[in-house]
This record gives sequence, C-alpha cells and structure tokens, in this order.
Amino acid sequence: MVSRVTDRLIVEALAAKGWRGAVLPAVRIDDLRSEIESRRSDAGAAVMEVVDRNLRFGPAAGSIARSLVIVAVPHATARVTLTFDDETIVVPIPTTYCHHDAIHDEVVAAVGAALSPTGHRAWTADLPEKLLAVCAGLAWYGRNNVAYV
Repeated sequence: MVSRVTDRLIVEALAAKGWRGAVLPAVRIDDLRSEIESRRSDAGAAVMEVVDRNLRFGPAAGSIARSLVIVAVPHATARVTLTFDDETIVVPIPTTYCHHDAIHDEVVAAVGAALSPTGHRAWTADLPEKLLAVCAGLAWYGRNNVAYV
C-alpha cells in the first residue's frame, strides 16, 4: 500500500481542484467481488446478466496495484433545449453522459501528478465505482440505490 503521507498528498491535490477523493488498499478488490456476489441472490437473473457484462475486475489488478483511488468530481447537469410546434422543452441530461471521458482523463492526470514525486504512477481499472466509493467512506447509498457523496 502507498504510505499515508502519499494518501494525504493525493487527497489534498484532489481537494485543491474542488474534488473529493479517498484511497483504499488494493486488497479491497476482493471485498468488492464478495459484495457483488452476495447481492446475486437478491437480484434477478436479467439484472445480474447486465452486471456481469458491464463489470470487469481487471485480471490480477489487486496484485499489481497497491492502492485504489476513488474520486468524486462535481459538475453541472447539461440541458438540451428542444423546440417543436412553437413549444420549447428543456431536457436535462445526466452528468454521466456529458464530458465523462474528458473528466476521467483529467482525474487520472491529477492523481498521476500527485503520485509522480513519490515514484508511483496511476492508471485506470474497471471497478464498480459506486460500490468502491461506499467502501471508501466517500459515498453512501440512498434508498433509491443512488450513491450520494
């Protein structure tokens, strides 16, 4: 695991950008797998088929990485204004559909810059982000299964 000093450097670098972050030991990947498996009995087969298709724990990610960093970045909801038959309709677009890749790249660059002086580096992994944020104490689940930061 990366040292507590390095953890603090990462969290402080993220806070300077107005973001919230948390650092977990990479061995928590096994906890995430177990949590997903424990929910299988509560979810229907169709739901778990979607989860299995979209959830990929990188092969041996836990054996390569020392720490997991989860970051919450606030950004405004985008809106699209549509006009039809002289009626204007404003449609909100969820934040996950707008600029996701650019924000993702910016987060990886910021974490990498914070780690660079320590000789460590950052890369991405396909992990269950909401569950990871909850395990890190960065977020909590609402009754509607939305993760709140």
